Amino acid sequence: MIVSAVAGLACLFASVALFWSARERRAQGGDPLAPALASGAALAVLLMAQDGGSLLSWAFRAGAGVSRAALPGVGILLGVTLVCALAGSLLLGAQRLAGGADAARPVAVGLLWAAAAAAAIGLGVAIVQTGMLPGEALASSAGVLTAVAAVAVALAVALFDAPRPVPAVAEAAASRALVATRVAAALAVLAALVAGTLGYWRQGTYAAPTTLAAVAAALFGLAALEPTRLTLTRRLLLLAALLLLVVRGG
Repeated sequence: MIVSAVAGLACLFASVALFWSARERRAQGGDPLAPALASGAALAVLLMAQDGGSLLSWAFRAGAGVSRAALPGVGILLGVTLVCALAGSLLLGAQRLAGGADAARPVAVGLLWAAAAAAAIGLGVAIVQTGMLPGEALASSAGVLTAVAAVAVALAVALFDAPRPVPAVAEAAASRALVATRVAAALAVLAALVAGTLGYWRQGTYAAPTTLAAVAAALFGLAALEPTRLTLTRRLLLLAALLLLVVRGG
């Protein structure tokens, strides 16, 4: 489960890069709630993809094989996180598409705050309960929990920062986003190398599904470093690829 853990750490830096990229756009006159919308949507997608959609039935399980165990209460808390993040993101996205209806924004922001709070409580309970599981189960769940924590923190920071006026700090934000992207890309490449090595060692081939997912994430990381257009989109794709790698594990 080393690949999943490395990918989860990469998600943390990719989320930081997205935050500073969005901060840069805000300094240039962008929507202050755009980072919250992106973070909320990413959190909802990550939770929906976890364990084949088990959170849709209010269940969260850690580990694999004989060490697989359900974590009581975590499924409910992260399920609430999923519902609130999805509802808040959809409402905020619909408001943006409608080009008005500002009355919907407080409701959407409230739902996203509820998602961040439920995620924090759920992660706290999960950390306590996984501490009592075997080492293999703990390692397998570390990547997922790290990714959820990274996106939830990005959501909370985006919501906290949104009402505040932003000075002209585009250059500083761009520099910080680039540094975070470089770290995320380096970790994605490391995950690809580890996945390839483990795939060859365990299955006798470098073309294992986890290895291919890791290589794809590494390529997205390298693409995000290119000084060209659609910077925010490329960094968002990097985060999506890393989240997919975390869910796939390995």
